[in-house]
Formats: sequence, C-alpha cells, structure tokens
Amino acid sequence: MSTEMNEKNAWITWERQQRNVSMARVFSADYYEFSKPRNSYIFRVLVNAFLTLKVFLKKYQIIFVQNPSIVLVAVSVFINVFFRKKLVVDAHNAGVFPFEGKSKLLVAFNNFLLKRSDLVIVSNSSLSRKLSDLGITSIAMPDPIPKLEGSVRASFDMSPVQVFIVCSWSDDEPIDLYFSLAKAFPNIEFGISGKVKERYNYLLNDVPENLKLMGFLPENEYFYYLASSETIIDLTTRNDCLVCGAYEAIGAGVPAILSDTTVNRELFIKGIVFSECNDSALVEALNYLFRDHATLVSEVGLMKDKMIRDEERNKMRVLEFLTE
Repeated sequence: MSTEMNEKNAWITWERQQRNVSMARVFSADYYEFSKPRNSYIFRVLVNAFLTLKVFLKKYQIIFVQNPSIVLVAVSVFINVFFRKKLVVDAHNAGVFPFEGKSKLLVAFNNFLLKRSDLVIVSNSSLSRKLSDLGITSIAMPDPIPKLEGSVRASFDMSPVQVFIVCSWSDDEPIDLYFSLAKAFPNIEFGISGKVKERYNYLLNDVPENLKLMGFLPENEYFYYLASSETIIDLTTRNDCLVCGAYEAIGAGVPAILSDTTVNRELFIKGIVFSECNDSALVEALNYLFRDHATLVSEVGLMKDKMIRDEERNKMRVLEFLTE
C-alpha cells in the first residue's frame, strides 16, 4: 500500500506480481495490493471489491487495474460507470485468454470488459495485434526492468548455484527437461525455484544430486540466487508469453536461456540464448552460453540500457493517449 497519494494515478492489483510493482513505479502511481484475507473466495472478493471502491473514491484521474483478476476488472468497470475515471487494464496473457481460452463464454465476457476500459496494456505486440483484431484499443509495453538494489541479500547458510531455473511448476513449463539437463551436466550446480506441485511428485523419485529443489523463496533470497548465478533458465511452451525471469535476469546483469519464440526474439535482441523445448536444444543452448559467457554478460548490459530507454518511450505513449 502506498503512503503518499499521487493525485493523478493509482495501480490496483489483487495479487502479488513483480510487473505490478514495476509498472506502478514507472507511472508514478500509488500502489494498492489487495491480496488478503485468505479466507473463503466469496469473502475475499467482497473485501477486495470494497477496498477497490475506496480507491475509486479518491481523487485519481487514471486508475490501472491488473487482469487477472477478471473479477477485479469486472468490479472496476462497474464502479467506473459512476466515476468515469480513465480506466486502464494491464492484461497479462491470462488477461487476454482467461483459462487458456478454453471457455468461449469467459473469453467473450473478458473481451466485453476490455472494450469498456479506456486502454489495455499488454506485454508484447503479438497480444496487441490480437486485441486490435477484436476492436480493443491496446498498447504493447514490456515489463519494466526491476530495480534489484537492496533486494539481493544472502543469509549465512546460502551458497550460490551456477544455473538458476526460474520456475512456478505450471503447465506451460517443461519441468522434465530441467531434470534431464541437470543429469547431462553432472559437474554443474543447478537450483530450481518454486513449490513442487503434486502432479510432479513422480520426478522426486529421481532427483539429480546436482539439482537443488529450493521451494518457494522469499524475495531477497530469490534475487540473491538469480543475481549470483552464471545464467538463469526460464522456459515456457506458450508462444505469446514473456516470462518475468527474463526481465529479472537483465536487471541483474545475468545472461538467460529463454524459449525460442517470435515474441522473445523481437524483444530480447542481446544477451539471451534461445532454445526449443527439447533435450538436445537445451543442452546445446547451455553449452553455447558457457562458451560465450563473457560476451553475453556484456550484451546484457547493453540490452538493459536499451530497455530502460524504451520503457520511458512506452510510458509516454500511454500517457499521451490517455490525455488526448
């Protein structure tokens, strides 16, 4: 929660996500994160809806809301009928294709809500084009580079890993490949973040000795492992997804291995190694990264400078559109 009110902008989210924090900072917006209480779902929605209403009652001109939650967007669209603020939806992949687009009814409802905002911000041009085809006004704005200063601290019992795998154990992540990769490089120390989900318990019967299962990490420990590694790996099978680990790696000055997709290649033009989601391609990518590590570290610095410049330009595009 913010302490000083910016009379122009507010940013509301119902979950903790690094993009929200960074985007609120870029737009000088007061940040409101309503992620508690954790009681029943209905009770949580009612409490969060009330807290959201309180933000709309303040003298903000522009209010940004995150999608997901689609419920937050629905609440905000309804409230804004009475307040007529400038309403901007920051739509993640799941905010464009809720539940992977499996429910046509939910997708239609989501599109109905997005059309009633003043602007939708998405992370890449591919998503922006898809919304444009639906008659929804959007601007592509990749995640801001996170500021890690002051966040990278080690506890006395923490030792770095050479390869840090950013993982949430979700359906779009090739978890099996990570275990195979560790076995292919027995002399390299790997660490994988995230709480193991039950459907992956079968992998726990054969964990390579050089693969450390880290579980959920507090933010300072997470950034320590990321910044102290030689590389991070963050893969997804989604074609239109830009993963948070990519921005975090660039912010920390660490080369990364990302999925070989069009959206990744369009944005990350330096300091990144791309890999298909299969064993041989990932082994080849890691070998290449270790071989050209010094060059890639230098390129990451250049990429960081470029993305910070682009960040300011994207911010001005959004604000100019909203003040026309």
